[in-house]
Amino acid sequence: MATFDYADMGATAQELLVEFGGPVTVRQVVTGEYDSDLGQAPTTTVDNDGIGALFDYTAQAAGLANMAGSVIETGDKQLYLAPELSAGGAMPEPKPADLVLALGATWRVVTVKKLAPAGLVLLYELQLRQA
Repeated sequence: MATFDYADMGATAQELLVEFGGPVTVRQVVTGEYDSDLGQAPTTTVDNDGIGALFDYTAQAAGLANMAGSVIETGDKQLYLAPELSAGGAMPEPKPADLVLALGATWRVVTVKKLAPAGLVLLYELQLRQA
């Protein structure tokens, strides 16, 4: 029985996003170790430049969820994010409340789905809301 080449699928996904997507920045706030002199743990903002494709949710995908307080609200966007940074290396996994800068706007990450069969990340699917 032949095995499936997930690494090849990951390379294909990356190539398609590079060809048809655009630049995006995932902004994450990283908390350091507790500093007793400061009485708190310092935070640092880290920008991770990557490639992604931004879409509106279709009416069918959103269904009745387009009401305030539901899972998908009017104006939410869907982002397919490549698992590699623009400069190479792995994109840190986005988390809810991270920010995404794309197409001149700032979006807040609501949910993240990681497509990772056999443990190899092929794609991140993010639900975004205007920040």
